[in-house]
Amino acid sequence: MNVFCNPTHAGGVVKRSDKFSRTMLEFSDAAIAHVRHGEDKIILSTHIFETDDHAEPFNLAGEIPCPGRQIRFSSTRSAGSHSSAIKSYLSKTVQSSTDAKWHSYESCFADGSIDHIELLQSGDSCPAHSEKHLQYIWPLLREDCLSELLTDAGKFVDDALLWIITDKIASAVLVLDQHCRLVRANTAGYELLKSQDILRSQGDGISCANSGETAQFRKTVRECADSSAPNGLEKILMLENKATQSLSLLSLRKFECGPAATMVIAMLPAPPDSKRIMMLAREMGLTKAEARIASLMQMGLSNREMAVKAKLTEQTCSTYSKRVLSKLNVNCRAEMAQRLTWQAG
Repeated sequence: MNVFCNPTHAGGVVKRSDKFSRTMLEFSDAAIAHVRHGEDKIILSTHIFETDDHAEPFNLAGEIPCPGRQIRFSSTRSAGSHSSAIKSYLSKTVQSSTDAKWHSYESCFADGSIDHIELLQSGDSCPAHSEKHLQYIWPLLREDCLSELLTDAGKFVDDALLWIITDKIASAVLVLDQHCRLVRANTAGYELLKSQDILRSQGDGISCANSGETAQFRKTVRECADSSAPNGLEKILMLENKATQSLSLLSLRKFECGPAATMVIAMLPAPPDSKRIMMLAREMGLTKAEARIASLMQMGLSNREMAVKAKLTEQTCSTYSKRVLSKLNVNCRAEMAQRLTWQAG
């Protein structure tokens, strides 16, 4: 994302961020937004824009004004001539269909401030759905963008909030609306979508490895969103993982944050790194060879499967397995795996 300031100029880049782009490109080919910050106007864009060398600098500092609740959101005419240069440039450079058109919306807040948002969308998109989705996410998105631009700590907020998930248990977390469109994700979530092994992001929302799983996934998301249980309904899906040729567990749970705002949190837990398991096992008193076997046991492998991976005999693996259980003072492999997994988290 680029930020353009001073509406009398074509540009003047001030900051770069992925927040606006990641969100808006989920349902448009390009987007720009004119956001009020006190007496100033900040123009956000999903793409790089060749700026005016004479653009005046803009001082991004100070507290973020709270505009109050959103009191109206509707389609409108273009935001004005000062956005025409950006729109013209994006229309020529962005790879979109020939029938793509710009759609304009305005968001009005309780303090009287009005934001203008413009989306470039292809002919097969549904402006009505986009308008509803944008109305839902815009108050939160504008706050996130301003927080990132106007405060030193803003760009670290998401990472700080999701650090325990991303760093400790490496779970991919996706925040979806009831139409399966991505609202936000942590770093692991974006990496999951980028790999396209289990889930992928498309113009009409999040999809799975095959059409059957996609239909079931979207049906389950709607069921979670429509549930009368506030923040309580959780459903589990097993989805195909193309990379591992196995099934991965996906947890879906409703989160209700207001009368007209319901989200569904999708979480895909990832197992702890085997190197971390081995390091932990060594710290718990196991030898290097025993720690290696412990990491394979934690993966749920049999003695025969461990023998192949560790290049040992099956009898040797059996002996090491018994030593591991004895040294860790556990009664079975499941208890051992649970202890190592929890500690590694």
